[in-house]
Amino acid sequence: MAYITRSKRKISPLDKLRGLRAEHRITQSMLAKALGVSVPTYSRKEGGYNEFTQREIDIILKIFQASYADVFLPKERVFTLNID
Repeated sequence: MAYITRSKRKISPLDKLRGLRAEHRITQSMLAKALGVSVPTYSRKEGGYNEFTQREIDIILKIFQASYADVFLPKERVFTLNID
């Protein structure tokens, strides 16, 4: 007998940003330089301890050629698991 379980998990904007950096092979250091901030400052922002400014958001969106929703809004991911 097969069962299908669906589970929803929200992907945080910061997780999405980390994923984009990894996908594009961009380091925190590279992004910090593009934003004109130090690496520790960037790290605190990506870690959620400080907020990105609108100028920094605009630069990030331009670098990744993405919309605001693509990067900075939470996204639900649905997981499906089949168990026999």
